[in-house]
Amino acid sequence: MGRVSAVSVDPDVFWKRPALPLVLAFLTGIFWARFWPLSFPWALGLAGFLLLLFIPIFFFLPRFFPSDPKKPEHGNPPGRSLFSLLPFGVFLMMGHAIGLGVHLSGEQARALVAFAGEKTLVVEGRIQGLPQPRQGRVQTFLEDVHVKGPGDERREIQGRLLFTLVEALEIPLPGSLVRFEGKIRPFENFENPGGFDFRSLQHGRGVYGRIWCRGRDLKVLDPAPGGWGARVDRFRLGLGEKIHKAVGDEDATAVLRAMLIGDRSLLKPALREAYARSGLGHLLAISGLHVGLLAGAVFWGAERLFRFFPILTQQGLTARAAALPALTLAVAYALISGGAPSALRAVIMVAGGLGLLVMHRTTDVWSLLGLAVGLLLAQNPQRLVETGFLLSVSAVAGLILGFSRYPLSIHGAPGRAGLGKGLSGLCKTSIFAALFTAPICLFVFREVSVVGPWVNLVMVPLMGMLALPLGMAGLFLSLFSDLGHGLLHGAGLLVMLGNGMARICARPDFAVLRGGITLVEVGLLYGFLLLWLGFPKEGGWPRGRLLLAFFLVLASGANGVRWTLARLGPVQPTVTVLDVGQGSAAGLRLPGGGVILVDGGGFPWADSLDTGRAILSPWLDFQKIRTIDALVVSHPHADHIQGFFYLAGRYRVGELWISEAGLKEPLGRALAETFAAQGTRIRHPSPGGEVFFLGDVRFHFFGAENRIFSSVNDASLVFRMQSLGGSMLFTGDAEREAEAFYAGRYGKDLVSDVLLAGHHGSRTSTTDIFLREVNPAMVLISCGTRNRYHYPSVAVLRRLEARGTAVLRTDQGGAIHLVFGKKGPEARYTPTGPWDRLW
Repeated sequence: MGRVSAVSVDPDVFWKRPALPLVLAFLTGIFWARFWPLSFPWALGLAGFLLLLFIPIFFFLPRFFPSDPKKPEHGNPPGRSLFSLLPFGVFLMMGHAIGLGVHLSGEQARALVAFAGEKTLVVEGRIQGLPQPRQGRVQTFLEDVHVKGPGDERREIQGRLLFTLVEALEIPLPGSLVRFEGKIRPFENFENPGGFDFRSLQHGRGVYGRIWCRGRDLKVLDPAPGGWGARVDRFRLGLGEKIHKAVGDEDATAVLRAMLIGDRSLLKPALREAYARSGLGHLLAISGLHVGLLAGAVFWGAERLFRFFPILTQQGLTARAAALPALTLAVAYALISGGAPSALRAVIMVAGGLGLLVMHRTTDVWSLLGLAVGLLLAQNPQRLVETGFLLSVSAVAGLILGFSRYPLSIHGAPGRAGLGKGLSGLCKTSIFAALFTAPICLFVFREVSVVGPWVNLVMVPLMGMLALPLGMAGLFLSLFSDLGHGLLHGAGLLVMLGNGMARICARPDFAVLRGGITLVEVGLLYGFLLLWLGFPKEGGWPRGRLLLAFFLVLASGANGVRWTLARLGPVQPTVTVLDVGQGSAAGLRLPGGGVILVDGGGFPWADSLDTGRAILSPWLDFQKIRTIDALVVSHPHADHIQGFFYLAGRYRVGELWISEAGLKEPLGRALAETFAAQGTRIRHPSPGGEVFFLGDVRFHFFGAENRIFSSVNDASLVFRMQSLGGSMLFTGDAEREAEAFYAGRYGKDLVSDVLLAGHHGSRTSTTDIFLREVNPAMVLISCGTRNRYHYPSVAVLRRLEARGTAVLRTDQGGAIHLVFGKKGPEARYTPTGPWDRLW
């Protein structure tokens, strides 16, 4: 496959490794389409024009400008620079045109939702992919979808639908043609600054909507598979059953299925997190290690087998002949794995290397990596933002750079010296891969394993060099004999040992380094890695390396100053009412750096979204916040405090403000005990009312005195935040009884510029008598899109409209950001955007 060479600084490197600059231009075009998209005809037209211009220059320029590199007096004619730039332009515009497909898919999704509306449609389609079991339901996809509306209007849907089957007695096999009735819904984001754009991710994958039905309402029209893809999926299901029968243990089965057939659906969240915290997440994905082991083993065995054929040995064709079965099985395994990006990348690189071997040509690994990246992005530009693809490419790039600067000698005496070199190579591999994947992990997951490089020294041999080959051999033999059952069982025992080690290594608090970084900071980290490994040892510090070092130090200093000033807090107090769906959460940033979270959102189901992990933590991390002055619990219901549990132990929390009545509820008591164990002070605002100050900001809690309310909602903490720029009243889920009491007891003391509507805009809250006393100029409503309670109530909206009160709702515009400035409170929506987390 060629020798891994050091990074060249030869100005003619474009022609020596043409894949690299062209792929970079292609990648730049996709990024360009993401942030500054041209129209598709313009992008395609420019690409075509540049291509037409490039072709005649390619054929005729050398004739007009002959040059001989051995004769420097010929120089580089002016036309050569144009000749070198044109391919960049062609690939740049090609990448832009292909990248626009993601935007076009969004338009197709919106057109589908507009067609479907609220109508109940008759849907026909084929099941695609392996079923993903959830609590009480199963998720899969529908392709080749046709829908029929009430007026018998029939329409074929381009793309796929995310399909959820509830209360399924029997799960249809992949490829089955099914029919049912349902409503097509769009994908919704939790629209928060710095949030995850789930909608764009699904659209980029060609999934344009979601739909569900009950098992009893699903009719299977044709159980036969519709194509080769469904046949492969059914084959994968059969292999999964063989693994399950041979291993038995649920967790070992789940891990072995992930390692061998790319099915991660059975992995429990706790086990998945243990592997991630211990830096072993790569073992749960089909990677280049799998493909390399398979292709290498087949190539080695086939080459030695072909030595028994004189006709091949005499012609020196044994190695070239062995390349075909090795490549065939590698491609087949990539298909069985479900087409994981890391597996496809490895297959393309293996195919390129074996193809060059057959043609007696040589290349280097950089060119093969560039070829793989270009082909995968051309097939699906959405991979540019998919974590698995980015981690795979960055890990391989890190290994190439690392071993270029610190090569591993494969020669030497066997025994202890050979063992030492093997351990040295494993250690280097672990460190280089960890360093080059760390920036992406910090950007996407906001944490990176610290113990990973050392744990991998044990787990990679155990899982990757023992359990994996044993499992692959057992899975293959299980197709023909019972011997494979025993090998799979042995692999399962090794995996059980590995699972135990992953849990132990993930347990300490120091196992991970936490903190979110921006895309600019990702670039700076890779810049420092390139400064270290991207230049040869010989030659000292050339001009390019000095310039790179100067730029990185200057940019890092500016970035550090910027975030230091930002962490000191805004000039005026700010409140961000976060979009947590049907729940409530608000983040307060105060001058001087004070941070308070009022409620944390959440859902009551065991397998539902963790708002602490998915919403609160990203909001904190991407503002470099590690210390929270106080968490305020309005009342202990899941939709207000479930997200707080994730923060325990991950952030320094000074105080937890919760009423004594809240401690009587199981969820409130569990939350207080969790934070008390972390050293957090538990504080109960006085029933008679209490005033706190954080800097110049005043917090006045309106106590209920000796009043005992009839519901947990009415017992919510009610408090007012007062600053020089205005005031805001928080009421939790307080309803009629509590509002009437506070209006009568405190009267004009409740007056506030902004009111966070009680109980998400329910008709039982935000009553006339309460509004009369508070007299807000602006009301904010935190509720979920198309929630089943139909909040906010029409009666409440009419009440506010009659008073001329401005209304902002998280279900309509996402997170609401308020600044309490000199001119009073100013509010705007801050949904997830393409520029989020850029800097």
